[in-house]
Amino acid sequence: TITATFTPSSSDTSYATGSGTVQQTVNQASTSVTISTSASSPTTLGSSIAFSAQLTTPGTQTVPFAATGTVTFTDTTTSTVLCTASAASSTFTPSTGVATCTTSALSIGSNVISAVYNGDTNYSASSNANNTVTLQTIANPTHSLISSQNPVALNTNVTFTESVTGPSGVAQPTGTVAFTSNGGSISKACDSAAVNGSGVATCTTKFISSGNNTIVATYSGDKNYGGASDTMVQQVGTIGTTTTITAPT
Repeated sequence: TITATFTPSSSDTSYATGSGTVQQTVNQASTSVTISTSASSPTTLGSSIAFSAQLTTPGTQTVPFAATGTVTFTDTTTSTVLCTASAASSTFTPSTGVATCTTSALSIGSNVISAVYNGDTNYSASSNANNTVTLQTIANPTHSLISSQNPVALNTNVTFTESVTGPSGVAQPTGTVAFTSNGGSISKACDSAAVNGSGVATCTTKFISSGNNTIVATYSGDKNYGGASDTMVQQVGTIGTTTTITAPT
């Protein structure tokens, strides 16, 4: 309520004291939030990622009065609240409008992170198109390489199996595995063996010379998982023979 009062001077006998009032409504200032991160994409599952959000008022690009609300950082892909930044937790500086969030809770895959100011007495909640940042998060798979028989006889089939798995409850690894022997190609099929729905790729071959062979299985990785490799030594021996001597009768 705005009140204006007129008080005449002591020598003014023509006018009496008077006053008037008017109701002035002051609306909340609109706000805008811009989120950013120094992390590069893709990130690794479980790594610590820092986000920053800048609160401004459109037009002035400033925060003339200290904002007293909170800023919520959310992974909109999974609807997971990552942080609620506030002055009390020292993660929001009201005088500058800067909020921060450090988290290791991003899930595997594409993560769209938003930052929203929740509003206060002077400022409305933010609503703008520039308040998200997207990061791809990959995991390091669990992996192993085994042989169906080691040692193996000459000219006998042996199967190498590379297993790649991810955390339970999420999409499992896809892609291919390249198998090599002593640094060279084993066969065209083994150059790019597909990982099946169980996370397994196989390579079957025969060896025509005896000795030790260094087998390497290299997983290609995919959009959710990083690459990996395993090494083992395959022993190859001669086929055993049996000689029967029959005495003359």
